[in-house]
Amino acid sequence: MTAPVLSDFSLWDGLAFTVEGRRFRPRGIFHRRVTLPGIPTNVEATVTGALPGTHRLVVDGTAYPVGPPVPLGLKVLALLPFLLGLPIKGSLGWLVVALALPCNSRILLSSRTNVAKAALLVATLLVGAGVEVALAVWLAATWWQ
Repeated sequence: MTAPVLSDFSLWDGLAFTVEGRRFRPRGIFHRRVTLPGIPTNVEATVTGALPGTHRLVVDGTAYPVGPPVPLGLKVLALLPFLLGLPIKGSLGWLVVALALPCNSRILLSSRTNVAKAALLVATLLVGAGVEVALAVWLAATWWQ
C-alpha cells in the first residue's frame, strides 16, 4: 500500500476506503472486492467483517485491520437495534432498524472515547425504542380500530 487505509461508512454511500485522500468503493455482488493503489501496481483486496469498525482487508491471504480496534461490548451495543424490528412487524419496525444501524456505525468509527461511544449507542437504542412506541400508539389509535 502507498499510505494508511481508512474505512468510512455512510447511510447513502455505504462502505468506502480512503487512501491518500481518494475514496475507493468495494465492488461485486456483495461489495467484497476493492482495488487500492499499491507501490508497484494496484492491490486487489477482499473485505471481511460485517459491522463497520470491524472490517479487515485480506491481501494475499493476510488480513489487515482498517481503523482502530473495536471492543466486543461496543460491537454488541451497536447491533442491539436489530431487536427493535421485533415489536412492530413489517416495514415500519425495520425502517427504524435501517436508520439506527448506520448511526451506530458512524458512532463506532468516530474518534470519541469508548465510554462516550457506549453512551451514544445506548441513546440510539432508546430513541429507536421511543420511535417504535410512538409508531405503535399511532397505529393503534388510527389504523387498528
